[in-house]
Amino acid sequence: MIKINEQQLWETPLFNTNIGVDKEILNYLITNKDNIRDTNENPNGAWVSKTNLDFPSLKQTIESFCRSLFEKNVTDIIFTNMWANMLKKGEYHLLHSHNEHTMSGAYYLQTPLNSGQIYFKDPRPQTNSWTQKFIDKGNMRFYTPKEGDLYMFPSFLEHGTTPHGADEQRIMISFDLRFNGPNYKHGHNGYNG
Repeated sequence: MIKINEQQLWETPLFNTNIGVDKEILNYLITNKDNIRDTNENPNGAWVSKTNLDFPSLKQTIESFCRSLFEKNVTDIIFTNMWANMLKKGEYHLLHSHNEHTMSGAYYLQTPLNSGQIYFKDPRPQTNSWTQKFIDKGNMRFYTPKEGDLYMFPSFLEHGTTPHGADEQRIMISFDLRFNGPNYKHGHNGYNG
């Protein structure tokens, strides 16, 4: 028998935990929906808030999560954007990235049954080949978020959502982070763990 060594190269991390639903944030978003809507967005499109939302307790939880993951590699965690999305039936987000940041995330506050999925595309070029499909199930990964789920991923990672299929809205918060740390300069992208 020949000994075969296998190594996984260039893995892209996806972090997920459940922090529970912050009812105060959820109620704030629903109550202030008209006041915090981003008026620069298409009024006939999905509802999106302004990107300057500030929820100190949520930020503290996210920062603690980041510090537990990256420990001494990060000295500063800066929230560059935080906004809310409320999707009605049939709405979704196209594949996109937030490349100018370090990490991005999604926190799900309301996910009725049939809310759709978040999906991620393998960032390596040419990964939709037959070989990749045979070895690693193709270049897309789909996840069904639950209420209270927090997902974090390198900002370069392309992601989107499948259509929301419920009558009740799906409500979530998105955010972008910039990290500073030893030998880390603003403008570098991705995971520096």
